[in-house]
Amino acid sequence: MTDKYKQAFQEEAREHLAKLESGLLELEQAPDDRAVVARAFRALHSIKGSGAMFGFDDIASFVHNLETAFDLMLHGQLAATVELIDLTLAAGDQIKTMLDAADGRGAVDRSRSASILAELRQLTGLPEAGAEAPVASLAQVAATSGPARDWRIRFRPGPEILSDGTNPLLLLRELREMGKLAIALDTTAMPPLGEIDVERCYLAWDMVLTTAAAPEAIRDVFSFVEDDCELTIGHATDRAAEIRAPEIVEAGDSTPDGGGGGRRAAGSNRHNMRILIVEDDFTCRLVLNTFLSRYGECHIAVNGREAVEAFGCALQRGQGYDIICMDIMMPVMDGREAVGRVRALEEARGILSTHGAKIIMTTAVNDLKEVIQCFKELCDVYLVKPINLSELLGHIESFLAPRGGK
Repeated sequence: MTDKYKQAFQEEAREHLAKLESGLLELEQAPDDRAVVARAFRALHSIKGSGAMFGFDDIASFVHNLETAFDLMLHGQLAATVELIDLTLAAGDQIKTMLDAADGRGAVDRSRSASILAELRQLTGLPEAGAEAPVASLAQVAATSGPARDWRIRFRPGPEILSDGTNPLLLLRELREMGKLAIALDTTAMPPLGEIDVERCYLAWDMVLTTAAAPEAIRDVFSFVEDDCELTIGHATDRAAEIRAPEIVEAGDSTPDGGGGGRRAAGSNRHNMRILIVEDDFTCRLVLNTFLSRYGECHIAVNGREAVEAFGCALQRGQGYDIICMDIMMPVMDGREAVGRVRALEEARGILSTHGAKIIMTTAVNDLKEVIQCFKELCDVYLVKPINLSELLGHIESFLAPRGGK
């Protein structure tokens, strides 16, 4: 990761610490003010989340314990006592020391960190490290801020954001924690396959976020990349209807005119293909939908059973899928069983696997026995996560070759 982003984290973390300190001083005068507690929570959450993203794991781990304490305050399970406020102020000073040490200035007294956490556990009843306690989501915190409003967000990262070590999908995931998020992908900057540089970002997102959070809290999500991206945040108007929700097309959805083909996915479709993405992880679904939607109409299933049902319905309508991108490890029904049932549905209609849907199986398991078993289930391609974009798109292009440019 570049020094630029490490320095950005240093600066932003210190700003959040200043907000935390200000909030704690207010809390001394009004210990029951939930809005002040929420502001302190957000400051801690931002430090923890950004610290983890940019490799400051010791800071993220330390702050997590404080964040959990303020979660208890938000839920009325812990009082904002003078002792707890004073301890949090001391913890803020320790975080500053940790930031200095990460910047090459001095060393961290780890016994001091341990002492603060031990006293925190004594005051709050929190478990020892390693026993994770549930922490409030940003959506829960936002609920304390007032009525929900619609915000229109335009986010186009700089092309070098990936090589700098930032994953823009994590930013979208954090927005989703703040409320209801509708997303439209902008793939107009995507070059032809042969010109794609896998280390450059060609995507942009137009979004409408319904949340009670303040606009400052929304902008904080992008604080570390704002100088290197196109970002606008404003009140949503009737133009918000242009944003399609959900951000991915669910399997079995129909077109507005009542047709059975499913809604058209975002992006320009150069080929008239029908693609079924079967994946239980949101981020993986979004990535696959982003890059496969340029080849045709993408539908989504979140487990094997949904995939089999969607595939059967598509066959009944005479609109079978050309490509299925199937995760293996999923709840309800795993990918291997789902592939077997898909091939059985094809066989029942006299469709040979060589002329049926092209099936790409994806998994984090790189095991030879697993690979062999998947090919026995008549899949066409086996890819190990994290998926290599060039390899994936290369397989898609190879599937297109015998189709005669359909």
